Amino acid sequence: MREALLGLLAVLFIAACGAATAPGDGSGTVSPPPASGEMIGQGTVLSVGEEPPVFCLGPVMESFPPQCSGPKIIGWDWSGVDQSTSASEVM
Repeated sequence: MREALLGLLAVLFIAACGAATAPGDGSGTVSPPPASGEMIGQGTVLSVGEEPPVFCLGPVMESFPPQCSGPKIIGWDWSGVDQSTSASEVM
């Protein structure tokens, strides 16, 4: 009887964990709120042609030139970057 009760409690606990919902659009993904001020980060920055540069989030495709996606960077200045490379209008 004791083992059956413990088993039932374990099943209920696991079911309760799976039933928890996260805030978001209902798709199961959660988007953080947009930043309200200046942010500092370390990573890869790419810009294509006249488009604003983006801060790469997630994987960077190893093509040449590389490709990525992420938020646009406001006020970026390539002249302040020590190490940069450009190819086919991608910087």
